[in-house]
Amino acid sequence: MQFADDTPTEPTEATHIGWAQASLLRAIYHELRHGHDLTEQNTAALKDHTAALDEHADAMDGLRKGMYFEGDAHSRKR
Repeated sequence: MQFADDTPTEPTEATHIGWAQASLLRAIYHELRHGHDLTEQNTAALKDHTAALDEHADAMDGLRKGMYFEGDAHSRKR
């Protein structure tokens, strides 16, 4: 960071406090931005996981139907 003006004066206590506040605000911004990026990644992963679970549930439903009729056929042979 550079001083707002280019005058060759020594930084005062208020200037140090101002730079500390600016640094703190930048740190907060970067943390929030990082959190937003992580939220985006987690949302995308959750959508992919939900799609995979839907596909698995559909496959299990088809398997259940197949097993129901297969079991019914075996019980008739006895």
